[in-house]
Amino acid sequence: MPNTTRRTANGSAAAAKMQVSNDAAILKEDVEGLRDDLRTTIVDLRGFLTGRARKGIDKGQLLARGAGKRLAGVRDDVEDRVRARPLATIGLAFGAGVLTAMLSRRR
Repeated sequence: MPNTTRRTANGSAAAAKMQVSNDAAILKEDVEGLRDDLRTTIVDLRGFLTGRARKGIDKGQLLARGAGKRLAGVRDDVEDRVRARPLATIGLAFGAGVLTAMLSRRR
């Protein structure tokens, strides 16, 4: 009788060991699949973010060019007005300086 229980116990242990090995193999395959999925997702995300960053940079450069053109136009307008009325410009600058000095003394 003891031999039969031993065989059953050994058979159960062997079956359990086989089941654990199968479960470990399945788990290993699942982890490898998840790694591959994660790599693919990271590559896709990197490409998406690179494209978005490039669009943002292009838009920023376009806005900077437009601002530069507007600033040049404003500078030209100011120069034209200063040349047209030099005394009024000097008086305006002097008045702004006096006003700024008065306001800064009060604080």
